[in-house]
Amino acid sequence: MRLYHNKSIILCVFASLLLCSVGVAETKNSPPSVICIAPLNNNTGDKQYDALAEGFADMLAATLSEQKTVKVVERQRLRELLKEQKLSLLGLTDPATAVKIGKLLKADRIFVGGITKPKEDFIINVHAYEIETALLVASNQIQGKPEEILPAAYNLVNMLCKKLNLQLKPIDPNDIDKNPNASLHFIRGLGFYYSGNFDNAIVEFMKTQDLDPTSDKAGYWMALCFMEANEYRHALIELENLLVQFPKSSLRQDTQEKMAICKKHIKPEQ
Repeated sequence: MRLYHNKSIILCVFASLLLCSVGVAETKNSPPSVICIAPLNNNTGDKQYDALAEGFADMLAATLSEQKTVKVVERQRLRELLKEQKLSLLGLTDPATAVKIGKLLKADRIFVGGITKPKEDFIINVHAYEIETALLVASNQIQGKPEEILPAAYNLVNMLCKKLNLQLKPIDPNDIDKNPNASLHFIRGLGFYYSGNFDNAIVEFMKTQDLDPTSDKAGYWMALCFMEANEYRHALIELENLLVQFPKSSLRQDTQEKMAICKKHIKPEQ
């Protein structure tokens, strides 16, 4: 009996160790956390900052996508769902609505926020909600001048990720030129544009195009830079190329309007 009892104990201990090892393996191989990142709401009252609102979300998505423990919901899926639910991005400012959309997308967390510009500085705020509990799990805000928008935006992303126990690769502002993340160059280009440094903005938008040939935004903003510099012929070329390469672009109407302006300023060649 004592021998049988000892064998039973050994078997129980072995079974417990086996279950523990399985539990550890499951933890290590657990599926990635699914995160939905909504474009920020442009609360500045100026349409030109729509690109910054969406560009920031792109940068956040690209940065988080580098994490093996994270899977980012495709932006197109979010747009399609909002259309089905007859909602706009503005509706996501309501936490209950944001959580509802997150559930429909089978996400674990959803990021929402907005941009304001009361004076010269931008103020960007972002909030992260846990879908299962509907609780606010992270929230941060940054303020900065247009030319400082890239480092300020990255600091905001870093602060959010620390609260969510996500470790990001540090970015040295001096090494941005070598960074393969197109969204970083686009944000940097916007910062130069908003501060009136159009030559440097063009350089950043060109880098964005090289790194992401599917981006229609880079060519559009490059054209705006040329227009600000009164180089309407160059602007028209960029706008025409945009319509050829991206015939279904959401910027199509704005592009056509800008083309009409360029043509008015271009004098007929003698």
